[in-house]
Amino acid sequence: RRARRFHSLNGLHLLFPTFFNLPEVSEGNPDVERIRIINPELIIWDTLRRIHRMGPDAGDQAVAYVYGQARHLFPRATHMFIHHDKKTIADQDKLDDDESFSGTGAWIDNADLGLKLKRVAEGKVLLKFTKVRTCEDQPPVTLGLSLDSMLLYSSESVENLIAKWRERHQGTNGELERFLLNSFAAPPHVIRTILSK
Repeated sequence: RRARRFHSLNGLHLLFPTFFNLPEVSEGNPDVERIRIINPELIIWDTLRRIHRMGPDAGDQAVAYVYGQARHLFPRATHMFIHHDKKTIADQDKLDDDESFSGTGAWIDNADLGLKLKRVAEGKVLLKFTKVRTCEDQPPVTLGLSLDSMLLYSSESVENLIAKWRERHQGTNGELERFLLNSFAAPPHVIRTILSK
């Protein structure tokens, strides 16, 4: 059996604090200091319900505290908060995307961008832009889910992306490979197989 190769993700840092209540975290908190040393451009908070201990009655006040504290502690970073839909209910498919969002609507109301992933077939998901504040509305994008890596990949064929790249660039195969990896065109072993032909 072939050994599985893991690919390094340069610049990716994971932090698993045992307890983290963002609205009450101070600037001197050891986890905050570790993150500040890295000076990240993007912080992904996974998940929204696990980073604050404000009760369900806090409503809009919780939103202001959580979002405000994230910006206060890490002002140069873009913040992405992962959240889930309401648990399955009758007629879930008839809900508007905003109505299916779990908890107070202020979480999405106060965000600049809302993205929703919905499974549409085995290994296929639809990425919908439920809220876009900084540009025109965006069409949904179909993505493939790799069961090996659990990463999402473009549904456009790698061959099409290669053809488009070669029309615009005179770069090396190494540069093309980096472009395809950065575009999440396919898992690394698929890209290398295609480029070796």
